[in-house]
Amino acid sequence: MPEALIALGGNVGDVRAILRKAIEIFCDGEEVQLRQRSSDYKTPPWGVTEQPPFVNAAIAVETGLEPRALLERAHAVERIFGRNRENEER
Repeated sequence: MPEALIALGGNVGDVRAILRKAIEIFCDGEEVQLRQRSSDYKTPPWGVTEQPPFVNAAIAVETGLEPRALLERAHAVERIFGRNRENEER
């Protein structure tokens, strides 16, 4: 089964708890299996700097999903936690 590396991060709410739950949801089912998880890393914001620092992590997964389906799965998890990409300043 192919492997994919997924970067995660956030700076709203209890980010570490959200990351744990997001990974659990993302890897739920047979299509995506968690193989490894990095430590959490706290980083300063980049671009729009007037915001709290970020907590970032990465996961290695095995998946039978095509890249577009994997991206759609990641976006679905983001929506569960309230992310609305249309309202973001970039």
